[in-house]
Amino acid sequence: MLLLRSRAVGVVIALVGLIFAATGVYLFVSAGWQPATATATSCHTSTTGSGTGTGTHNRSGRRTQQVCEVTWNDGGVVRTGSLTSGGKSMTVGQPFPVRVHGDQVALPSSLWIRVGTLALGVVLLGGGLVLALRRRPT
Repeated sequence: MLLLRSRAVGVVIALVGLIFAATGVYLFVSAGWQPATATATSCHTSTTGSGTGTGTHNRSGRRTQQVCEVTWNDGGVVRTGSLTSGGKSMTVGQPFPVRVHGDQVALPSSLWIRVGTLALGVVLLGGGLVLALRRRPT
């Protein structure tokens, strides 16, 4: 029974690691996109998680995110997209830097965020797989 529990925990840890690793890869890929300047045309706030509280991150598990429709100029063509920001506040009408690839837009991330996210994902994925696949001692 204990082996089954540790395997299940290992699978969950590996899945969380896979999510972090995929996010890290996306952050590295989007860092190579073309730099541009976008302007928010409209924004709204959404709250995810459960519990109550205020602020971007709080002890109750709720998280406030800002979702904005943005526009940018791509070689004379005005493009639009949607950005979700958990920490950076975007003001309607104020320009800010983004990375773009066709109709895709992403906020730039620092190198330590990209490396940290990818490293955490790889460690969790590896540790979870080891825990899930280890054999019972004989």
